[in-house]
Amino acid sequence: MPTSHEEFVHEVQRRLRMAGYDLVGETDTETPGVRVSRTPAGALVSWTPLSGPSPRTSPAQGLGEATESAVRAAVETVLLQHGYTIWTERAGNGITVLLPHLAPPLPAHRETPDD
Repeated sequence: MPTSHEEFVHEVQRRLRMAGYDLVGETDTETPGVRVSRTPAGALVSWTPLSGPSPRTSPAQGLGEATESAVRAAVETVLLQHGYTIWTERAGNGITVLLPHLAPPLPAHRETPDD
């Protein structure tokens, strides 16, 4: 487990690289690809499509939304499989990976008669 915020961000980057993502610099918003940047809550994973940044009102909005949904689902799957707690906003371009101490506790499993 990482001991600092920077180590946490580097661990998220490493996990995404291991999953096959090529990462671009965190301040580079023009180059297509996935980036991981530090935020107060943890790490923000965001991306720029091959066509570059574009407003959501473009004529190809339907295709862009479908592609964004696919990228979002794939990145979320990788992060969740590694035990991260994530926060996404539908209107935002990115996924926040929460620092462990900011993640809400998991509810305790309660056995029921059906278990």
